[in-house]
Amino acid sequence: MFRTAALLAALPPLILWGATAPADADVLQDIKARGVLVAGIKADYKPFGFRDPSGQIVGIEPDLAADIAKRLGVKLEIVAVVSSNRIEFVNQGKIDVVIATMSDKPERRQSVLAIDPQYYSDSVNVLLNKKASFSSWEELRGKTLCGTSGAFYNKEVEAKYGAIVKAFDGSEKPLFALKQGECVG
Repeated sequence: MFRTAALLAALPPLILWGATAPADADVLQDIKARGVLVAGIKADYKPFGFRDPSGQIVGIEPDLAADIAKRLGVKLEIVAVVSSNRIEFVNQGKIDVVIATMSDKPERRQSVLAIDPQYYSDSVNVLLNKKASFSSWEELRGKTLCGTSGAFYNKEVEAKYGAIVKAFDGSEKPLFALKQGECVG
């Protein structure tokens, strides 16, 4: 069941907002009473969320979270999330909101509330090794692609094009695996 969220018109758009508490709970009131907004943000996807040399998570998404916390008059706590745990964390109450790049899918809206309008949109692309000579998706049938755990496109690429997706946490590990020859793209 969704947690209700009385959103302020002045808030910037969010991706996901609270999930599994009783339907009459007010997420914003809970945050204000606690005095802290706990935001789940990816720490491996420049420029959206990434770690600076000191290890602090910085980028567009932490900036959005800081702005929301400021507008609510509360402190901000950032929790690093990855694609495979961000929805789980909001549903478990470990975080109040997810501000982390992700695609909006109907099945995700069954367990979490997505706020419109969204601030980011993406598509599926494949980075190929320079030696690769593929010119169409169909040529990837039976080939291994490195992907991000929890990404919606993993199943779509496998079902639609017959590629095999080897999934990794974060955005840097799939690129490293590609460079190490673990996949063709």
